[in-house]
Amino acid sequence: MHEAPLDLDRIALSRQKEMVRVFYKEMWDRADTSLVPQLFHPDFTFRGSLGPVLVGHAAFIGYVEFVTGALAHYTSDILTLVEEGPQVFGKLRFHGLHRGELFGLAPTGRHVWWHGA
Repeated sequence: MHEAPLDLDRIALSRQKEMVRVFYKEMWDRADTSLVPQLFHPDFTFRGSLGPVLVGHAAFIGYVEFVTGALAHYTSDILTLVEEGPQVFGKLRFHGLHRGELFGLAPTGRHVWWHGA
């Protein structure tokens, strides 16, 4: 948990990297699901870092609401972004305060985090 997130205000982002920033920092961190139709076509497929594979806006929005509902102060720390052609890869850390049931686990009130790539 010691790796500092990228300072996204101090670096220039390509169009593709900016889309990744919006996805995590605007949509996920703020639980702003109104951005979903702007980011994805209606029948997109999403494989979440917590395991589920989802298809379409409604399924994805439900997942965002589930995760951000279970974790107060949900935050995505973007640690690294790498761009190769039209693809962007990121190393991320996700965390929040466990306030609601999450995958069958009762709320602990503890700060939880996990890494994704």
